Amino acid sequence: MKRLIEESETNAFHYVFNQGDVFLCDRGFRDAVEEIEMRGYEAHIPVSVGRGEDQLTTLEANKNRQVTLCQWVIEIVNGRFKRDFKLFRQDFFNRALHHMMDDFRVAASLINAFHVIVQDSRHVHEFMRVMRERLHEPNRLGAHVKEKTLTDSG
Repeated sequence: MKRLIEESETNAFHYVFNQGDVFLCDRGFRDAVEEIEMRGYEAHIPVSVGRGEDQLTTLEANKNRQVTLCQWVIEIVNGRFKRDFKLFRQDFFNRALHHMMDDFRVAASLINAFHVIVQDSRHVHEFMRVMRERLHEPNRLGAHVKEKTLTDSG
């Protein structure tokens, strides 16, 4: 991703994406987040538990839930590729790599032509509103467990 963005003057990357566009990234893109944001895009990536920590803070966990809720569409589409085209269930080897994007374009065209479009739930705006409102709420159950030392190590 970093190389793609850096070489964007010679490819169509910035013609396809606009300043302020949102990138939902998995943890594999963590090294590219800074570059994505420097170019004027918005990047969201789930955070990981830090070294020596047992769990995320309540705010980090709530933010992760928001990213995960949005990433489900990506997982559905990836699942369609793997379910319907055996070629995408396996690793690509060097011999097949040179025509991988052509294969992907054909598969994407077939999916777009014959699959039902993934649509948001009619309740999605309400879900997101509630999640934003509760983002900074304390974790009362977590506090109770910690206070009463109800953990396995306690």
